[in-house]
Amino acid sequence: MSGGRQHFRIKDDLPVRWSVEGGASGEGIVLDISTNGVKLITDTSFDPPDECIFNIEPLMGKQLPFGPKKAIMRWYQKVMKGKVECIVCGLQFI
Repeated sequence: MSGGRQHFRIKDDLPVRWSVEGGASGEGIVLDISTNGVKLITDTSFDPPDECIFNIEPLMGKQLPFGPKKAIMRWYQKVMKGKVECIVCGLQFI
């Protein structure tokens, strides 16, 4: 492990559907996975509230190595991907 990470991460681009309890929903890509959580990117425009709860599910016909999960958002940042503003979220499984 490098960079002070506590959990080994597998880099992958897994398409998912996500929703925030009581709020926004959309589709995104899981950029990496660990036993503790995931890093998710989405181009859905929203302002995630602090420590909101995400539900992560596979897109129709797909399977995820970690199954449907609930996760709490620990951090997020807005980034530009080409000309599109995206949100990258660090989510910890609960």
